[in-house]
Amino acid sequence: MGATVVGHPAQRSAGGSRQRPARCGRRPAWQLWECLRNAEKYPNKPDGVGPVVAGKLLARKRPRLIPVYDIRVKSLLERPKVDNTFWAALRQALQADEMALYRQLLRLREKAGIGDDIAALRVFDVIAWMHEGERQAAA
Repeated sequence: MGATVVGHPAQRSAGGSRQRPARCGRRPAWQLWECLRNAEKYPNKPDGVGPVVAGKLLARKRPRLIPVYDIRVKSLLERPKVDNTFWAALRQALQADEMALYRQLLRLREKAGIGDDIAALRVFDVIAWMHEGERQAAA
């Protein structure tokens, strides 16, 4: 996983209002995510195109860098309502224990007979999405 994404373009202050950090220091993926969701362009929709749509567009264009993050993944992983740390948390999980999770995803990809052109993040996305869908259907 050569590239890394850390930080988040929008943080909340103690009062709950959105604060945008200075542009320097932010990673290009976060800058693009912020442009896609463009809250200023869509004043009636605070998240512009929305964080999920923006994230899915980025995941499609950069499958080895950006994970899909939608309501199913958020529910399965029990992430907070306002979640500004998912990308960084997943990156840490993939690198922990000498990259054990990352290697497991590669083994699952191989076992499924999927080619190397499919990124480990896409394997994670599919497993998480399908598992949560089955869990919701059983409830």
